[in-house]
Amino acid sequence: DGDRSAPFFAPHMANSGFFVSKSNEKTAYLFRELLYNGDNLPVRTSEQPIFGAMLPEAINYLGMRVKTLSQRDFPAGHMFVYWLNSGDFMKQLVTGQVKPVLFHMHFTKNAAQKIRQMKQMGLWYLNKNKDDATKYVCSKEPVVECFQWDQPSVPSCRDHNMTGDNPNFRFWTYTNGC
Repeated sequence: DGDRSAPFFAPHMANSGFFVSKSNEKTAYLFRELLYNGDNLPVRTSEQPIFGAMLPEAINYLGMRVKTLSQRDFPAGHMFVYWLNSGDFMKQLVTGQVKPVLFHMHFTKNAAQKIRQMKQMGLWYLNKNKDDATKYVCSKEPVVECFQWDQPSVPSCRDHNMTGDNPNFRFWTYTNGC
């Protein structure tokens, strides 16, 4: 999260901030070392570049094997931010043609922006509790709100009065020069 121009975030590094690991001595060592490197957080502003630097060492020195998760099943925030580069994937996702296992919304400034983007894509399933606004309850249907017309959105956002940073790049009408 934070500075998207920094070279230590996707697509330049394998670590998007979401990963699955087996519980064994090698991964226990890697995550223990990650905790020991916590003092680097103020400099790097995220654990992602620290983990990204440690992973090749674990592969080389510990013989750890690494597999990359499928971007179709586990898409990440860079696909949202750089939707022009992801082909039809984002339109397939917001129309329900593609159903990812998990969408990790990184490449954002903060949690509020993540929630806005997930709501606009129809991927947010939490409502605030009516009795306690600090708690959430699960929703059977996606909680949709429309915010920016130049970012991926569910089809129902097409006609909403939204703002946008670039009038030439409306998500639903942009044709990539065709």
